[in-house]
Amino acid sequence: QASQDLRVYWDNGGSFTWQAGGNFLYEKLKVHNKFSLLRSALFSDQFYEQETFYGSAYTYLTWAISEVFSLEGGLRWNVDHRDFEISSRLSSLQSGRSGSGPVQTTQFTEDAPTGDISINYKPYEGVNFYAKFSRGWKGPHINGLILNNFDEAATLLAGGGSLLDPVKPETVTAGEIGLKSMWWDQRLRINGAAFYYDYDHIQVFQVRNSTSGFPLFTLLSANDAELFGVELEVEMRPLEGWAPPAVEGLQIFLSGSWLEGQYNDFEDVRSDPGQAGNIILDEFSGNQLINAPKYSFIGYVQWPLEVATAGTITPRFDWSYKSRIFFGPENLDLVSQGSLWLMNLRVGYRTPGGSVEVAGWVRNLTDEIYRGDAIDLSRLSNSIVYAMGEPRTYGVTLELRF
Repeated sequence: QASQDLRVYWDNGGSFTWQAGGNFLYEKLKVHNKFSLLRSALFSDQFYEQETFYGSAYTYLTWAISEVFSLEGGLRWNVDHRDFEISSRLSSLQSGRSGSGPVQTTQFTEDAPTGDISINYKPYEGVNFYAKFSRGWKGPHINGLILNNFDEAATLLAGGGSLLDPVKPETVTAGEIGLKSMWWDQRLRINGAAFYYDYDHIQVFQVRNSTSGFPLFTLLSANDAELFGVELEVEMRPLEGWAPPAVEGLQIFLSGSWLEGQYNDFEDVRSDPGQAGNIILDEFSGNQLINAPKYSFIGYVQWPLEVATAGTITPRFDWSYKSRIFFGPENLDLVSQGSLWLMNLRVGYRTPGGSVEVAGWVRNLTDEIYRGDAIDLSRLSNSIVYAMGEPRTYGVTLELRF
């Protein structure tokens, strides 16, 4: 892998700054995957190479129109080129025979503009209202995790057509309005935002399983999806300047969000190699986006307490809450995690010079049992594999600064 970024920057010492530049990335992957095919004594060796050439040119400027208004924005042109080559070898333990499929190649070149523009309004010192419009882009993707590139079933599992057809590039158009502010002699910080994201061909990770054969970990393309919501963040130091210095460091942080996100147009159609003539239709339209809880809430309270000249003791308690999240676009309860509270506790001691700190901590204080991820293998083996979150964990850390 090799990359480089070059830029020029200009500042007239006044109301205007400007920069422009370009970058590139070159990457070459050589991969050998070995699969044991379930319910058979077959092994598949897969070999592929991928070369990536990515480059962009960009410009960005800021302009202080007046004492209260400012404008900033930029434009970037992106170019993504891939060369891809794949071959496979299938081996049988029973017969000792093996066969190789043909070497298949593909390539693509895609380009697209991205950028953003925002306007800021500062009616008072420490108070900034803003509005922002932006457009993002993610290049195509080639799903290389194909068991046997000479196997018709693998072609069907890949979605029909050529099994090397790349996933379409993803674009997102976003709008956001918000507030960033400091109040009460900078003891209180309040930030908030409302936003809307419109996705075209959003790339979605999915485990595509069938009644026989190895599940394929692949990216699918949803034609249309949207996400909108609000966020609010509050940070307080209520005792700063009011209480004795030894105890004035009390800090409280609260953050919450409300999200509404769904796939508006998302359908996956493929053939099932385990049952001849069987067509699998997965309709995800109207379902909630993956890992997008409707409500979330995080926060912490920490209070550094100076103990005369002996150092500082800092207790800290933090928590998080998420409503139900889904690990797959099918929105199955068994492939999800319900509403969850997690809490952590830490008490640290730091020497007066700050060179030594020792802390005792407990994570997942209430020992919640929860899922961190899930893989749906229900069509293949009538099972779902879960990656479970860590149980209650406790320990001591020692930190030395030189």
